[in-house]
Amino acid sequence: MSIRTAGLHPGARILIYFLSALAVPGLNFIQLLGLTLAVGTACIGRLRQAWTLLRRARWLLLLMVITYGYSLPGEALFPALTHYAPTREGMLQGLVQAWRLGLLLLLLDVLVLRIPSADLLTGLHSIMRPFAAFGVDRERVSVRLALTMAAMERPRGWAGMRELLAGQVPEHSGPCTYLLNVRPYRPVDWAVLGLLSLGVVWLYA
Repeated sequence: MSIRTAGLHPGARILIYFLSALAVPGLNFIQLLGLTLAVGTACIGRLRQAWTLLRRARWLLLLMVITYGYSLPGEALFPALTHYAPTREGMLQGLVQAWRLGLLLLLLDVLVLRIPSADLLTGLHSIMRPFAAFGVDRERVSVRLALTMAAMERPRGWAGMRELLAGQVPEHSGPCTYLLNVRPYRPVDWAVLGLLSLGVVWLYA
């Protein structure tokens, strides 16, 4: 079982991740295990990047396990500590939830983070199409995103990062030209999105 998304439209890959984020919390153990094996297979060529992604989230994952351990009722994991010990049921549930979150992080790497910057802008531009009816200028937003992504690739220290977080795009020394490759969705993109959408509806029905 493997995940093959290289030929899909960048916008479809981003939407697939959103649908996956909706589906993963509703998966049972067998389904979760199958998806983990598939994602693990897709990460074989990028094990270092995948491990780095999980390592950066290690404190969040640990906090999730501890929070569930102390918030859910059940049998004390360490009977000698009585009320000060986390519960077995809570720790188990916390481990499962941490597993789900780790899986979503790996899916983010497989589906979104591997998209080149130019294709990522193409995908975001296509996703913003429905918002044009509300007055959203897709081209303007795409250019701003391109400038922000370019600035993030050339960090300028803490001051520069604060400017980015504040929404201030650093000025460049000269004019910049960005070529947006607008591509239509193919039938295979719509088919995959449609099947996943039906799967999410069936999962929660």
